[in-house]
Amino acid sequence: MTAAGVAREHLQRLSAPSPRARLLAHGLACATALACAAPAQAATRELVVDAPSPFKALLEKNLDIERAARLGESDSLDDTEWSRLIAAAPAQGRALAQTEGYFRAEVTVAADPADPHRILIKLMPGPPATVGRFTLEFDGELARAAESGDSKALDLEASLRSEWEMQPGQVFRNRNWDGAKAQTLSALRAEGYAAAVWTATAAQVDPATNKARLFLVVDTGPRFLAGDLVVEGIERQAESNVRELAGFGLGTPLTQKRLLDYQDRLQKTGLFDQVAVIYDPDPAQAAHATVTVRVHEQSLQQATVALGWNSLTKARITLEHVDRRIFGLPATLSNKVQWGKDVQAWDASLATHPAENFHSWISGVSVSSIQSTSDLVRAGAVRFGRTQNSNALDRTTYVQLERSIQCTPHARLVGPWATDPPIEPKFDCVDARALSLNQANVWRNVDSVILPTDGYSLSGQVGVGYAGGPPSYNDRDATYGPYSRLYGRVTRYWPLADSFFLQGRLELGQIVTRPHVAMPDAEQWRAGGVDSVRGYDWRSLAPHDSRGNVVGGNSLVTASLEIAHPFAQSLPSVWWATFVDVGSAASHFSDLRWHESAKTGTAEIGRGVGVGVRWRSPVGPLKIDLSKGAGIDHLHLDLSIGVIF
Repeated sequence: MTAAGVAREHLQRLSAPSPRARLLAHGLACATALACAAPAQAATRELVVDAPSPFKALLEKNLDIERAARLGESDSLDDTEWSRLIAAAPAQGRALAQTEGYFRAEVTVAADPADPHRILIKLMPGPPATVGRFTLEFDGELARAAESGDSKALDLEASLRSEWEMQPGQVFRNRNWDGAKAQTLSALRAEGYAAAVWTATAAQVDPATNKARLFLVVDTGPRFLAGDLVVEGIERQAESNVRELAGFGLGTPLTQKRLLDYQDRLQKTGLFDQVAVIYDPDPAQAAHATVTVRVHEQSLQQATVALGWNSLTKARITLEHVDRRIFGLPATLSNKVQWGKDVQAWDASLATHPAENFHSWISGVSVSSIQSTSDLVRAGAVRFGRTQNSNALDRTTYVQLERSIQCTPHARLVGPWATDPPIEPKFDCVDARALSLNQANVWRNVDSVILPTDGYSLSGQVGVGYAGGPPSYNDRDATYGPYSRLYGRVTRYWPLADSFFLQGRLELGQIVTRPHVAMPDAEQWRAGGVDSVRGYDWRSLAPHDSRGNVVGGNSLVTASLEIAHPFAQSLPSVWWATFVDVGSAASHFSDLRWHESAKTGTAEIGRGVGVGVRWRSPVGPLKIDLSKGAGIDHLHLDLSIGVIF
């Protein structure tokens, strides 16, 4: 019997009138004719199902006799109806077992000799049927291209056969059979064969061998190629901003990946809050399919005010303004001001709208004042460069001129700048400058840029420049000299069984330069806090100078491992998480210590553990973490949003 036949037979039984409905119809006919023999006395029955999982639940849920047993005593059936249901139950049980791939199941139904109102149902499934021979044939344009020797067509056919869900030797199940067919059609449509349909499908189980023979023919129809590009929804921005990000021209196959990449590039410009890229699926127009891009523009001017708090920087306010067409030109100007207890910063950036080859020119200026555990850093930077963004790779090349003044107290103070009794503290300041050429790349291979759960991302940065500053108390031999700066960060996402998700991160950084070359604080490394080593104060895991003050390091290593799971099936977007972070910055990798050391330049490796809540919002994951670091006597509460690549 074919799988389709099994399913039809089972559905017919489930859709047949219930015994109770037939009994009511019989009673109505008797009342109309006024002449019927009285039915036998009704009685309730108790059913006992003896079957391994999952067959026990399958029988208890779908057998007619089981549903009849749930009727109340006043609605119970007579002995004649019960006899009919008992006689039909073995065939129904075997049909249900076939849906799970067991075509040799033995089902017995009998009354308990000790109690005739107790029905015993026993199922022994036997060996499952497995896929024996599998044949997948192609018609349509894909088949013609493969017959002509087209390597891409041959590779696609081979890929569809190898990725077929029910390979020889696997158990044959109805749900897998239907799922495999749907998956193949989806894969073809993703490759541009939007009109693909099954023209023949058959699954036959040989009772003698208990093997299923699968035979399928799919007509791929034509492959849809790009025709005219129609843009809808443009009011204030230039239509060329949309057209130049397509990345394909006339005659290009309209694969799902190509269209999604186009859609994501438009969203990443920040010019639109809604984007949809579709094409006409009419097979008659496949050789020149019209591609329609529907967008909804963001407002030209946007101002936001945000209030925040965490256990490290306390309360803060952030003001941000964006002009998406400055002076009527195709460029976006952003200004961001942050004011808090420990951080005051202003950052301005100007970026042209992405043009051909997805390039944008960028420039920016930033000024900040950051008070950390035992120092105060005032810094400024000016940068200019060019960026190219795509889904798989973001590349940024820029030149930067920066300066920082880092001040530390002469004596180790309790708390930031605190003295007891109060005195006017004396500070030593390091004035460092740098001019550098930098290249920053981000590679992504994830299932979602906004909410990744599978895949990896890799961030790499290389910078070369010239840095230095005048002598200071900390380094009386400070000088100028060349340097190089290397940084890498890899993040891996794993979906596990039972809706568990694992995430791992490794981060490394190194500055290579001669001794006594003063480096701006932003070029050096510090660890601790959100997206670093949770459970510690922000920027607190770093080397100490000769007076015990925390300063920037030339070497960095951090690592993190986190496992998460939804709180409940009814709340799939809200997860709990538990994590462990380790790492620190030091003058050299050899100066990292598992325990605190008084030696200048050394740093203790931080070890933080914690728990958190994740809300997978449409704009990215909102994360609330409660963590504790080794040797720290208090908890840290952090809130962040988005994904760091």
